Amino acid sequence: MLEDDCVPDERFFPFCTELLERYRAEPRIGLIAGSNFQPCDVTDGRGYYFSRYPHCWGWATWKRAWQAYDHAMAAWPEAKRGGWLERFLGDRREAAYWEGIFDSTYAGLIDSWAYRWTFACWQNEMLSALPAVNLVNNIGFGPEATHTTEPSVQGGPNGSGLRFPLRHPARVERHARADRYTYLHHFNPSRWLHRWRRIARAFALE
Repeated sequence: MLEDDCVPDERFFPFCTELLERYRAEPRIGLIAGSNFQPCDVTDGRGYYFSRYPHCWGWATWKRAWQAYDHAMAAWPEAKRGGWLERFLGDRREAAYWEGIFDSTYAGLIDSWAYRWTFACWQNEMLSALPAVNLVNNIGFGPEATHTTEPSVQGGPNGSGLRFPLRHPARVERHARADRYTYLHHFNPSRWLHRWRRIARAFALE
């Protein structure tokens, strides 16, 4: 699946094809995605790593995984009451951030199937396989965009850094350090990071 404003590198397609076949019967993997938000290679020479975040600018999945998607998010109220989110994420501040996201999505205040899909993946403990380099460029950022009005923190595609045949991780295990970086710099950047980006944009326009 590709959003209409997302441009894939040509290596995105064989990357997805190989991993769709490799993990087709692995219930711990929910999707293959083409986005990478890391500032450097975190894979130790492997072709990809595992993340809790189901990036959706270019991705692939299986029927077995998509069956977990529930647009109504019917399980959210009980999960929230039971404190599931903080136990799952292991961080009070991050749990508070995502609780706000899921509350707004459940109430219809945020129109996003992607947040509903994130909740489904987390409820079913499914990980994403993310490439060692970025394979998808989202060109839909800007003041006229529907959702992505802020500049992207993602670099352009760098598919030349991906080698085939892929070297596979030794274990299906989430890369916690990479996920922490993604949360802090992609999902919930601080006010100081926002300010730095505005300054950088101002200089770029001069």
